Amino acid sequence: MRISNIKYQLLKKISLDSILGNRVVTPCQQFTYHQPSAKAYHNRQWLWDSCFQAIACRYDHLEISKSELLALIQHQVTTGANHGMIPHMRFWHESLGRTTAFDYDDRSWITNPPLIASAALLIAEKIINPKERQEFLEVIYQSIALMHDWFDRCRRIGSSPLVVNIHPWETGRDASIAWDEILPLPNEFSPQIKAIFLEKLNLSISEFLKMQLALYREEKQDLAFDFKDQRHQSRCVLNKLINLVNGDLKILNQELDSFCVYAIDYNSIRVKDLESMGQIAKILNFKKSIIDHWLARAELSRIAIREVLWNSKTGTFHDLQIFKSGEVKILPESAAAFVSFFGNVPSEEQSEKLCQRMLDASKYNRNYLIPSEPADSISYLPNVYWRGNVWPSVQWLIWHGLVSYKSNNLVTQDLVKLLRVKIATSLIKLVAEQGIYEYYNPETGAGLGEKDQSWTAVILDILNLELGT
Repeated sequence: MRISNIKYQLLKKISLDSILGNRVVTPCQQFTYHQPSAKAYHNRQWLWDSCFQAIACRYDHLEISKSELLALIQHQVTTGANHGMIPHMRFWHESLGRTTAFDYDDRSWITNPPLIASAALLIAEKIINPKERQEFLEVIYQSIALMHDWFDRCRRIGSSPLVVNIHPWETGRDASIAWDEILPLPNEFSPQIKAIFLEKLNLSISEFLKMQLALYREEKQDLAFDFKDQRHQSRCVLNKLINLVNGDLKILNQELDSFCVYAIDYNSIRVKDLESMGQIAKILNFKKSIIDHWLARAELSRIAIREVLWNSKTGTFHDLQIFKSGEVKILPESAAAFVSFFGNVPSEEQSEKLCQRMLDASKYNRNYLIPSEPADSISYLPNVYWRGNVWPSVQWLIWHGLVSYKSNNLVTQDLVKLLRVKIATSLIKLVAEQGIYEYYNPETGAGLGEKDQSWTAVILDILNLELGT
């Protein structure tokens, strides 16, 4: 890939301007972090957003990059059944960033894709001073170890090493087509779930939603607009349900048969994070048994993804809904399957099939790569949130996985290289033509969502690695 130095400098400037323009200093003055965008996400820090932002900053603003992750782990849960969880959202500045959806608490009660150890390892590679690198990784290691222990304790079913998500917001794919078949509409929730709302809130589900909408309107929050969408209403109901049962997986799955998903991208990201913990342990000169322990956990999860989430009939990975009976439902395919490369999950045979699928013009090989949903889906709406958009965060995960992918098959090697360059070129073109946006239309290239969305600055990593700067 070649671009002029002038174009490179321009892309670098607009990327850094977008992310640093969203920089916030914590109330204790000890850390800085980046809100996703100053307009829509005021004074809120998201888990995986922060990881992407830290990755983007590490070339030019290493101290800011480190501070981003150190701020992130400050809202780890330290007591109770969810000890060790890192919530998907933290509200730092009193009521300014808090939302109706989370009862004005200082954090959410669900999580996000676990990308922290992977981000920390990439940042550590840029820290020249061994003592500083050691100190940074020691703090990160302890928190992330607790987080993965929480996953094993609270988000696994039976003996499977795979972890489940209990809400679409946890997956990061908030409104994916995949969830349409398993998340009831507001009037379709089970009698047991309706009874919990009446017992604990003295409200019916419809009354709860009216109350939520009134509060949003009172606060003049943009999210009030989302309530026109019944699926968003359902996500709000499920979010409150999780709060009412304290996120107890046994209740949600075994008693209520609620949303309980093995997400292919989520588990693949966790594989990478577990492996990164092993690499961090090695840098910290831990015992070989500790290093091997992390790597073994990663490999067990990797094997389980290959065996459980792969569908030989369709030739791709699928998310699965897990019912209390033990039965599973195969959910519609999405680009989440390609994030499996990030965790080095696919076998040789699976890798070739996934590459061919990405190159299928009827599905993912559109004018701009790669839409979050296949274009031949009847629900494909490339202008609508998570219904078939190009998300820079997802593109980075797929691209990074392809960069590090190793294959002995010459055909697969060529496919991987071709796709890596196509994805990088596409994302660079989008940012050069449209500027920094939250996501883009894969057909027209139009920028969508929030302008100056911080995580899109992850293009800096693609620029630096692809251009060798």
